Amino acid sequence: MDHRAGPGLSDRRHGSGACRRPARPLTSPRGQEPQEDALNKSQLSNAVADALGVAKSNGAAAVDLVLGAIGASLAAGHDVTLHDFGTFRLTHREAQPPRQSALNGKTYARPARTSVRFKPYAALRARLPSAAAPTDHTPADPADLD
Repeated sequence: MDHRAGPGLSDRRHGSGACRRPARPLTSPRGQEPQEDALNKSQLSNAVADALGVAKSNGAAAVDLVLGAIGASLAAGHDVTLHDFGTFRLTHREAQPPRQSALNGKTYARPARTSVRFKPYAALRARLPSAAAPTDHTPADPADLD
């Protein structure tokens, strides 16, 4: 018996049989649309494995080690700086006054918290697409306007 889920269905096993239900749509934090072209951890692991010429499991292990080291350093209260890439920096956010939800009227506390910010270095920023870059319909030379 084939238990693979079909298109739009996910497969959950309960006891001896399988339950098929519609798959949950992909969602992002704060209700944003998912980015289909975003690089995920699995794709990063595969790219590392391909670049090093090793098995995909070794690529995944390498990515896990790097991310684990970054996470451990941040958890210890240290910033993480990667040359020509950027810096992961811990920032403290002060507590905010409680606010009342417009949807259900409940009051929610907003405690102080620590978050991580990423600041790219100039070398990385230079590789990013610029909002000020000329588009296809913008002439590069004023002489082209004639």
